[in-house]
Amino acid sequence: MYIHTLMQFMTEHFFYMMQTWLPSETTVKLHRYRKEELLNLRGNGIGKLDEWDKVYDYAYYNDLGEPKKGSTYVGPILGGSTKYPYPYNIVGYEKLKAIK
Repeated sequence: MYIHTLMQFMTEHFFYMMQTWLPSETTVKLHRYRKEELLNLRGNGIGKLDEWDKVYDYAYYNDLGEPKKGSTYVGPILGGSTKYPYPYNIVGYEKLKAIK
């Protein structure tokens, strides 16, 4: 397990030690912390995120293949279409500009 320094996090993180619970089984005293952690993991959709921010969301991939080499090397865009609607990836990295 790799833990980043506290200076890298936007918010404090709560670690569950030695015991796992489903949301319905979480003790009442931990409900508030679980809810806060979930809000932090979902992000607010504003600004650039770093790798250690741990925010995941639905976002599209437009950098499959090697599109910088030319249109022959462009892969499909995953996300935002009826064929590939919901890829799941870490958000916050810059998408490629359209390839002409």
